[in-house]
Amino acid sequence: MACQCINAVGMLTIMACNLQVKGVMPAVTAEQQAELIDTASPFQNAYLGASLTRMSDAVTAAFPGTSRTLTSSAELQKCIA
Repeated sequence: MACQCINAVGMLTIMACNLQVKGVMPAVTAEQQAELIDTASPFQNAYLGASLTRMSDAVTAAFPGTSRTLTSSAELQKCIA
């Protein structure tokens, strides 16, 4: 059975998909796997938010005279999706 990660969003989902091994019983059920991903999701979002802030601060420091506003998180999500 092939893993369908093409439309998966998020690093945790892709990692979970990559852990599927043909012929080996899974360590957790699909329901448990979903719970693990849901549990780790806030930490992933916090990390990505902090990373975006650090990146934005570095860009602002590199180009101090610009009056452009940074893109909103909704606009970034549109680009990523």
